[in-house]
Amino acid sequence: MNECITTSKSWKIHDMPAQRVHIPVNRIIPFEDMKLIMRGFKPLSMEDKWFMYCDECNIRIFRSWTGFCIYISHFESFKTDYILTTLAVNNDNGQYIKQSDEKEVERFFDLLDSFRERRRVPPVITPHKIISPSEELRHKFINDTSTVDEHIKTIK
Repeated sequence: MNECITTSKSWKIHDMPAQRVHIPVNRIIPFEDMKLIMRGFKPLSMEDKWFMYCDECNIRIFRSWTGFCIYISHFESFKTDYILTTLAVNNDNGQYIKQSDEKEVERFFDLLDSFRERRRVPPVITPHKIISPSEELRHKFINDTSTVDEHIKTIK
């Protein structure tokens, strides 16, 4: 696992503007998942369009190319886990075109899932390219006549 923890100093970022929408979410995040999320996410390549860090009680997500803050979600301890109580979404049309509240909540949690999974399974770094473990498996057998599925079956 990548041991680096991102902070507000890890990327060139801007505060979220005052034009924002607050959406109640009240979603529980298991402790183990939140530990991964709290480590943040720093882009590894141009294809990574997002940057994330956590402070004492907020998850903050930014567009990596512009540094604009798009999401801020407040979290609190809840029993043995955490609960995300609200989601603030950037509503400054010069920085971000907000979708419906439902789509924004869905996108936010999709991003969190993606960051969490990338923390759980570190990418494989090759000299000129960063690829995920599944891409590595496909790449490894690209010249082989059998399929990736056949190789996976032999591993199990």
